[in-house]
Amino acid sequence: MWLTTNNSTLYKAIIGAVSGFISFVVGGLGVAMTVLLGLMIIDIATGLLVGAAGVGLSSSVGIKGLIRKVYIILLISAVYLVQTLSGFDLAGYTGDGLAGMFSVMEAISIIENGDKLGIKWPKIFYSFVAALKKQIGEDEEDKKGGIQSE
Repeated sequence: MWLTTNNSTLYKAIIGAVSGFISFVVGGLGVAMTVLLGLMIIDIATGLLVGAAGVGLSSSVGIKGLIRKVYIILLISAVYLVQTLSGFDLAGYTGDGLAGMFSVMEAISIIENGDKLGIKWPKIFYSFVAALKKQIGEDEEDKKGGIQSE
C-alpha cells in the first residue's frame, strides 16, 4: 500500500495536491510565483552549502528559514485568492508584483550565500546589491534576527 511505503511519498502527494488545488483556484501560479519557488529552492540549497562549508548546520536556523518561506508562499497565495474573489484581478499583477519583490530578496540571499562561500564578485556588483537592499528596506539586523518575537 502506498501509505505505508514512506512518509516522503505521502508528503509529496499532499504538497502536490495542495499546490494543484491552489493553481486551479487562481488560474495558475504565474511565472513570478514559479520563479520565486525556484529561487527559494536554490536559496535553501546554497544555505545548506554555507552550513556544510564551515558555519555549521543548525536545525533551528533552518526551521526558521523554512517557516519564513512557507509564510511567504501562503501570503502570496492569499493575495492571488483575494484578487480572484474580489474581481480586482488586474491580470494577477498584485500577486505577481509581490512574488517579484520576494524573488529579489531570495536572489540577494543567494548572492550573499555565495559571498560566504568565498565567491568574489566585481566591486560594482556589491554596490548593486547594496542599492537593491536599500530599495527594498532590508538590513542585516532583519536577517540576523530570524523570526522576531515581541
